[in-house]
Order: sequence, then structure tokens, then C-alpha cells
Amino acid sequence: MFIISSLILSLGWIVMLPSNAQAQYSNSNLCPVDGYVSINSTITEGVIAEDELLVVFEMANDSSYMMAGFSVGVGVYSSPESQVPDFWTVLPEQVNISAKSNYSIPATLDISALPAGNYTVKVFVNQGDKTSVLGAAIRGGENNSFSLTKTSPQNSFTEMNITVNEELSRDKVVKLNPGQNLVVEVNTINKNNTPIIGGEIILSLNEGMVPLGGAVSKVVSNKTSLIPNTQKTTKLKDKLGPAGEYTAYAVLITDNTLQPIKKTEILVGAGGGKITWPYISLVAISDFPLQETSELIACVDYVGAYEGVLELVMPTGINFSTTNQEENTFKQVSNLGGGTEMFFKTVPGISATQLDLKVALLEDVYGKTTISGEEPEWVKGESDNFLTETQTVSISTDCLEGGLCKDGWEKPETVYVNSIQNEPESESFYFYIGVILVALLLMYLMLRRLPPEKIIEKDVFHKDYLQ
Repeated sequence: MFIISSLILSLGWIVMLPSNAQAQYSNSNLCPVDGYVSINSTITEGVIAEDELLVVFEMANDSSYMMAGFSVGVGVYSSPESQVPDFWTVLPEQVNISAKSNYSIPATLDISALPAGNYTVKVFVNQGDKTSVLGAAIRGGENNSFSLTKTSPQNSFTEMNITVNEELSRDKVVKLNPGQNLVVEVNTINKNNTPIIGGEIILSLNEGMVPLGGAVSKVVSNKTSLIPNTQKTTKLKDKLGPAGEYTAYAVLITDNTLQPIKKTEILVGAGGGKITWPYISLVAISDFPLQETSELIACVDYVGAYEGVLELVMPTGINFSTTNQEENTFKQVSNLGGGTEMFFKTVPGISATQLDLKVALLEDVYGKTTISGEEPEWVKGESDNFLTETQTVSISTDCLEGGLCKDGWEKPETVYVNSIQNEPESESFYFYIGVILVALLLMYLMLRRLPPEKIIEKDVFHKDYLQ
């Protein structure tokens, strides 16, 4: 039985804006949104805990825009200088937050997978799914960290091993050739005495180190449950492009539970290759409920070499798709033909109290055009459709009668174009039998530890004995 220490943590302000956010008011090229979403977590001293932490997160939207689809990721680092967390989780809630408002998220974090020792904890907020939140954590940025001292030994054991083309990766760089077929597998083993129910294994492959936007090549997500001493293999297949440097990440996400994260680096050819990738850094709605004059804004930034630049340097665009109860709209905006602003916006021209919004990032992934819209000589005469979707952010939000907008959990998500979202697995008959057998075994062991009953003899007095 776990020893539980419950602490209320108020943590510092962690900001979800590109690194150039401080300059946005003085440069018309930058994101025009007049604020940002942050997560409040102040703490003045270190935290001592055993297997559980009770955490309250306070999110704040200080802008005049409605924003949606935010997820909260929590990373635990053995060293405060580490870029990739050693343990990771993403809270099950995704948050829609109105303009000039706050939202509280209480959570009990299971840290039993951590060995005893000293750690640094960092919290991140980002629009999108679990892969994009991990990308925001690895990318870094402003955040307030706090120290954690775990006093109890490790009490949870889940092992994950990554193989690349059947070669086991153990903290080494795997070398492959350009154009080679790639198979990345992660083997997840439940070494605990209790089952893992409702977990999600996420395996991602990206160029460079940060899984954001156009850098993400493919994501495989498997819903899974594991009885003790069983394993699950998750497989990602791809075909490698030109020379470059790639990274694969694997993590098991279970509700509010910190689990170890695994990564492996893949060197294709002599390395080098692409050095920067765009990504959607923010999606905002000027008014909600949506009016006919409301604007949709998507801000774009770079990860890699061009991070923090003040203008777009590559052909880029956004597809805006909206659906309400009555109609659909579609608008495409790009910088082909000129334009270096770090954002794209559109006016759908509809009114809605319920809205499904899809915002897709467009890139010239094959190098067929320029930011001026001119075709290189070698592609003249080909199709004009040079831009390809590489990332989408999908958001669902609604308002109740009277205009009261629902904040908090909805169903927004980020989906990468090359992602595979496997259907949730229906558990087999043998899984449930296994769970029952484990429960019976635990009951038997508990009964064995009880002291034997004392037999007390009593005289039985029965009325029939009366004479």
C-alpha cells in the first residue's frame, strides 16, 4: 500500500508564448494577440513527498481573446539542466478558457515510479495533444520550477524498451541510410502487481529534437491495458528521407501518473539536413459566441535555427475550417505572393454558440516555391498546389443559453497529418480473467496474514431442555 503525502502546490507563471512574445507589441509582424494563457504555480521552498502529490493548477487568460484546447504537462527532471524530462505525464483535462478569465485544475499526481532522490519539477501549458505538449516542454521557454525530494523508494515498475530496425537502443545513436525503411518499436512491460487500465502508449518520430509542428514525421498512439507481467508492442513504420537527424520518443500516459519517458536518436547518412520547422504557436478567437465580424487568428513560430525571428522566412499558410450547427466554412490564407507576418487571420462571417474549428499549418515541404510565390525553374509547369498540411489543431467549444460559455474540459486536440490514432482496444475475455485472478491472489495473501481466530466455547441453553 502506498504511503501518501498530500501537498497543495501553488506553482510560478509558466507562459505559453513564442520566445519573441515580449517584442510583439512593437513589431506589427508578430502575433497580434494581446496576451497569453499561463499557469499559476508559486512555491517558495522545496517539497518533500512520498508517493503522491496533491496539486492545484491555476490557469489564466489575460488576453481579450477566447482560447481553447490547452493541455497541462508535468515533467520531472533528475537535473534542472536537462532538456528532456525523465518522467512525464499530461493531465486528462483539456481546457477552453474565455477572455480575461481563470480556471482551476486540481490533480493528485502519482509519483511512485520515481526512485527516492532529489528532482526538479516543471509544468507546461500548450494548445494541442500530448505530443505537442511534450514538444513545448522540450523546447523550453519561461517557466518556474520547484524542487522535489522523494523520500520513499520506487514502488511502481513499468519498463519500456525501444528498438530501431530490430536493434535495441540503449542510450546510443542509431545510424541508418537515406531512403531506408524504418521500423521503430517500443515494448512496454507491466512489472507491477496491479493492472494498468486505460493507459495510452505514444510513440513519435520527428526531425531534430523537438516534436512540434512540421518537425513531426509520424505519431502512433495505442490505447492499452496490461495485467501484471504482460507486455505490449507499439510499432511505427516510415521511410526515411534525405540525410538528417531524427529523434523517437516513447511514453506511457496514465491518468495523473508520472511515467518514465524514453528517447532514441537516429542519424541518417552524415546528418545535417533540415535545421528549422514552423509550428502553430497559438490559436485565438476574437469573440465567443462567434459573431459575423469575429476573427480567427493562428500565430506561427519556428522551432530550431529560426526560433525567435521577427518574420516568416519560408512559404507558409493556414487552412481555417469551421463547423457550427448549420453551416461549414473554409478559408485558406498564405504568404505566397508576399507577406512576412508571423500570423494568419480570417473572418468566417458566421454566428455560432457551438463551434468546431480546425486550423491546419501549410508548408512547402518539397521546396517547390518561394515566399514571393515564384516557382523555381525546375518545377515550372507543375501543379500550383505547393503547400501541404503538416499539423492541425482541432478545437470544439460551445456556449449555453444566454451566452454563458463553457470553460474547462472539452474535446480539442492536435493531430499531426502523419499520425495514426488507433481505435481503443476492447479488452479480451482473458484480460478480465487476469484481473479477477490478481484480485483473488491479493485477497488470499491478505487473509493469510490475519491472526487465527480464537475459538470461544459457549453453553447453549435451549428452551427444549427445560423439564
